[in-house]
Amino acid sequence: MLSHVVEEEGDNRATQIAAELMAELYDVSPEPLPSALLPIRDRFEALFQKARDEQSSGYRNDYLEGAIVADQLMSSALELRGLHGDLHHENIMLSSRGWLVIDPVGLVGEAGFGAANMFYDPAERDDLCLDFERIALMADDFSRALNVDPRRLLDQAYAYGCLSAVWNAGGQEEARDLAIAKAIKEVRRAS
Repeated sequence: MLSHVVEEEGDNRATQIAAELMAELYDVSPEPLPSALLPIRDRFEALFQKARDEQSSGYRNDYLEGAIVADQLMSSALELRGLHGDLHHENIMLSSRGWLVIDPVGLVGEAGFGAANMFYDPAERDDLCLDFERIALMADDFSRALNVDPRRLLDQAYAYGCLSAVWNAGGQEEARDLAIAKAIKEVRRAS
């Protein structure tokens, strides 16, 4: 798994492998997108609902801000692609055929949303996930590989973290997701 590369060769090498794999995985295809793929907006419905619930409080929090960012990104989508939907270090494996991805969700959205979960992984490495320099380097590597604006990619990663926090509400993962999302937002502000 790609998480083993982090341990054995370092995070920079794992990021390079992920970027190369995503460049191939999310490359533009002449084939029409399969109708069975779920629109990214549907995937974010839990965040949109949480934001609607929170909006009445009058307090602007990360759930509300993440939903606004996600809505703006989806409303101004540039190029839609078939996305894995749950790409992370444990779903990238080396085989005799090379690096493969497993367990796809199957979404339609911008390529940056396909990379977003990578900022939150490896799951047990908060030292990496909260590192501003690593976030900036990943955004740079992934944006080059996917040919997307790194600021837009960081916005997509921020919105994804807010969604993940909703999914993990009430547990330690919620706080972790929000902490990483805030770090991504800070890197985005500095860019």
